[in-house]
Amino acid sequence: MKDKKSQGAKNKAGSNPNDRAKASDIEKKVAEIVGGAVNSLGFILWSVGFSKTDGDWTLSITIDKDEQNEYISMDDCVNTHKLIDPLLDAADPIPGQYMLEISSPGLNRELKTDAHLNRYTDKNIILKLYAKDAALNKKIVSGKLLSFDNSNITIDSGEEGGTLVFERKAVAHICADDDIE
Repeated sequence: MKDKKSQGAKNKAGSNPNDRAKASDIEKKVAEIVGGAVNSLGFILWSVGFSKTDGDWTLSITIDKDEQNEYISMDDCVNTHKLIDPLLDAADPIPGQYMLEISSPGLNRELKTDAHLNRYTDKNIILKLYAKDAALNKKIVSGKLLSFDNSNITIDSGEEGGTLVFERKAVAHICADDDIE
C-alpha cells in the first residue's frame, strides 16, 4: 500500500464539507495559504477549487505564468506541488481526506473573475450566452474584449457589427480565445 504522499491524498481528522458554502470557505483559505508561494515561483494563482466527484474530494489548484505567451509545464506543476504540499500540511485547512491536483488553466480557459478579464482586455474572448441574442440570432459570440464592469461586457466583434455590449447576467460563460501560432 502506498503512503499518503505517493497517493497525493491528505488524511485529516474530521468530517468532509458537505455543501458549497463550506467548499467556498476552504477555497478562500487555501488561496491565502498558497498564493504567496505560487507567486514566489513566478506564477500566478489562477484559481482554487474544492469539489467532490464519485465520493472523493479533490483540491484543484490552477497556476499560470504572468506572460500570456508562456505556458505552464508539467515540471512547473510538480515544483508547485512540492512547495505548497508542506504548507497545506502545516495549516491543515481541510478536514478529511482529499487529493491535491495542480494544473494549468489550459487553452481557451474559462474567465471567471475580474482579474481574469483584466488579463484578457484587448484579447480575443468567447461569450456563451444563456439565450440567443435577438439581434445576432446567436448564443456564442466572439471578439476582442474592450471593457467590462459589474453590469456589462463590451467586445469588438469585428465582422458581426463592431462594438457589442452584453449584460453580464446574460452571459453563461466567458472563455479565452487562444490561438497557438
